[in-house]
Amino acid sequence: MTILKRFPLSHTLFWAIIYFVALGIISVILGQDVSWDLRNYHFYNPYMLLTGRFKYDVLPAQIQTFLNPLIDVPFFLAVYYLKLPPIVVGFLMGGFHGLNQWLVHLITYHSLDKVSERYKITLSIAAAITSIFGAAYIGVRNQYW
Repeated sequence: MTILKRFPLSHTLFWAIIYFVALGIISVILGQDVSWDLRNYHFYNPYMLLTGRFKYDVLPAQIQTFLNPLIDVPFFLAVYYLKLPPIVVGFLMGGFHGLNQWLVHLITYHSLDKVSERYKITLSIAAAITSIFGAAYIGVRNQYW
Protein backbone atom coordinates (compact mmCIF):
# COMPACT_ATOMS: atom_id res chain seq x y z
CA MET A 1 0.00 0.00 0.00
CA THR A 2 2.85 2.39 0.70
CA ILE A 3 4.21 1.87 -2.81
CA LEU A 4 0.95 3.14 -4.33
CA LYS A 5 1.05 6.18 -2.08
CA ARG A 6 4.61 6.95 -3.14
CA PHE A 7 3.99 6.10 -6.80
CA PRO A 8 0.44 7.16 -7.75
CA LEU A 9 -1.37 5.88 -10.83
CA SER A 10 -1.22 9.34 -12.36
CA HIS A 11 2.60 9.27 -12.39
CA THR A 12 3.84 9.34 -15.99
CA LEU A 13 6.86 7.09 -15.44
CA PHE A 14 4.59 4.37 -14.03
CA TRP A 15 2.55 4.27 -17.23
CA ALA A 16 5.62 4.42 -19.48
CA ILE A 17 6.97 1.29 -17.79
CA ILE A 18 3.58 -0.46 -17.87
CA TYR A 19 3.05 0.15 -21.60
CA PHE A 20 6.66 -0.70 -22.48
CA VAL A 21 6.56 -4.02 -20.63
CA ALA A 22 3.02 -4.94 -21.68
CA LEU A 23 3.57 -4.40 -25.39
CA GLY A 24 7.01 -5.97 -25.18
CA ILE A 25 5.39 -9.12 -23.78
CA ILE A 26 2.64 -9.04 -26.43
CA SER A 27 5.31 -8.75 -29.12
CA VAL A 28 7.12 -11.81 -27.77
CA ILE A 29 3.87 -13.78 -27.60
CA LEU A 30 3.01 -12.91 -31.21
CA GLY A 31 6.36 -14.30 -32.34
CA GLN A 32 8.96 -13.47 -34.94
CA ASP A 33 8.18 -11.48 -38.08
CA VAL A 34 8.84 -13.50 -41.24
CA SER A 35 7.40 -11.11 -43.82
CA TRP A 36 8.83 -10.78 -47.29
CA ASP A 37 9.55 -7.10 -46.69
CA LEU A 38 11.84 -7.96 -43.78
CA ARG A 39 13.72 -10.48 -45.89
CA ASN A 40 13.79 -8.27 -48.97
CA TYR A 41 14.82 -4.81 -47.77
CA HIS A 42 14.20 -3.99 -44.09
CA PHE A 43 17.32 -5.95 -43.20
CA TYR A 44 19.39 -5.48 -46.34
CA ASN A 45 19.02 -1.71 -46.79
CA PRO A 46 20.72 -0.86 -43.47
CA TYR A 47 23.32 -3.53 -44.23
CA MET A 48 24.09 -1.78 -47.50
CA LEU A 49 24.22 1.59 -45.74
CA LEU A 50 26.54 0.52 -42.93
CA THR A 51 28.88 -1.68 -44.98
CA GLY A 52 29.21 0.52 -48.07
CA ARG A 53 27.53 -1.93 -50.44
CA PHE A 54 25.56 0.81 -52.25
CA LYS A 55 28.28 1.14 -54.88
CA TYR A 56 28.37 -2.61 -55.59
CA ASP A 57 24.78 -3.84 -55.29
CA VAL A 58 22.45 -2.45 -57.95
CA LEU A 59 18.76 -2.52 -56.95
CA PRO A 60 18.89 -5.72 -54.87
CA ALA A 61 15.48 -4.92 -53.37
CA GLN A 62 13.95 -3.42 -56.51
CA ILE A 63 12.47 0.04 -55.94
CA GLN A 64 12.45 -0.49 -52.15
CA THR A 65 16.25 -0.14 -52.29
CA PHE A 66 15.66 3.62 -52.36
CA LEU A 67 13.59 3.74 -49.16
CA ASN A 68 15.34 5.53 -46.33
CA PRO A 69 17.22 2.83 -44.38
CA LEU A 70 17.75 4.92 -41.24
CA ILE A 71 14.53 3.75 -39.62
CA ASP A 72 15.73 0.14 -39.96
CA VAL A 73 19.22 0.78 -38.55
CA PRO A 74 18.36 0.18 -34.84
CA PHE A 75 16.81 -3.20 -35.68
CA PHE A 76 19.77 -4.12 -37.87
CA LEU A 77 22.31 -3.09 -35.22
CA ALA A 78 20.50 -5.11 -32.56
CA VAL A 79 20.41 -8.25 -34.71
CA TYR A 80 23.63 -8.06 -36.73
CA TYR A 81 26.18 -6.26 -34.57
CA LEU A 82 24.90 -6.66 -31.01
CA LYS A 83 23.70 -10.20 -31.80
CA LEU A 84 20.84 -9.92 -29.34
CA PRO A 85 18.56 -12.96 -29.15
CA PRO A 86 15.40 -12.61 -31.28
CA ILE A 87 13.19 -12.68 -28.18
CA VAL A 88 15.04 -9.65 -26.75
CA VAL A 89 14.84 -7.74 -30.05
CA GLY A 90 11.12 -8.53 -30.28
CA PHE A 91 10.57 -7.38 -26.71
CA LEU A 92 12.43 -4.11 -27.31
CA MET A 93 10.54 -3.41 -30.54
CA GLY A 94 7.21 -4.12 -28.86
CA GLY A 95 8.29 -1.96 -25.93
CA PHE A 96 9.04 0.89 -28.31
CA HIS A 97 5.47 0.60 -29.64
CA GLY A 98 4.36 0.65 -26.01
CA LEU A 99 5.93 4.08 -25.64
CA ASN A 100 3.63 5.27 -28.43
CA GLN A 101 0.67 4.04 -26.39
CA TRP A 102 2.10 5.87 -23.41
CA LEU A 103 2.10 9.11 -25.43
CA VAL A 104 -1.56 8.54 -26.36
CA HIS A 105 -2.25 7.96 -22.67
CA LEU A 106 -0.53 11.24 -21.74
CA ILE A 107 -2.30 13.25 -24.42
CA THR A 108 -5.67 11.88 -23.37
CA TYR A 109 -4.95 12.36 -19.67
CA HIS A 110 -3.93 16.00 -20.07
CA SER A 111 -6.80 16.73 -22.46
CA LEU A 112 -9.44 15.86 -19.87
CA ASP A 113 -9.43 18.85 -17.55
CA LYS A 114 -12.96 18.75 -16.17
CA VAL A 115 -13.08 15.04 -15.39
CA SER A 116 -12.31 13.37 -12.08
CA GLU A 117 -8.94 11.68 -11.61
CA ARG A 118 -10.46 8.20 -11.69
CA TYR A 119 -12.14 8.79 -15.05
CA LYS A 120 -9.07 10.52 -16.48
CA ILE A 121 -6.98 7.42 -15.80
CA THR A 122 -9.68 5.04 -17.06
CA LEU A 123 -10.28 6.98 -20.27
CA SER A 124 -6.55 7.38 -20.85
CA ILE A 125 -6.02 3.63 -20.59
CA ALA A 126 -8.96 3.01 -22.93
CA ALA A 127 -7.60 5.47 -25.49
CA ALA A 128 -4.14 3.92 -25.34
CA ILE A 129 -5.45 0.39 -25.76
CA THR A 130 -7.78 1.26 -28.63
CA SER A 131 -5.11 3.30 -30.38
CA ILE A 132 -3.14 0.16 -31.19
CA PHE A 133 -3.62 -0.22 -34.95
CA GLY A 134 -3.69 -3.97 -34.82
CA ALA A 135 -2.14 -6.60 -32.60
CA ALA A 136 -0.48 -8.18 -35.61
CA TYR A 137 1.67 -5.06 -36.06
CA ILE A 138 3.13 -4.90 -32.55
CA GLY A 139 6.85 -5.49 -32.78
CA VAL A 140 6.80 -5.97 -36.55
CA ARG A 141 9.61 -4.49 -38.61
CA ASN A 142 7.72 -2.24 -41.02
CA GLN A 143 7.13 1.46 -40.76
CA TYR A 144 4.34 2.26 -43.18
CA TRP A 145 1.30 2.07 -40.98
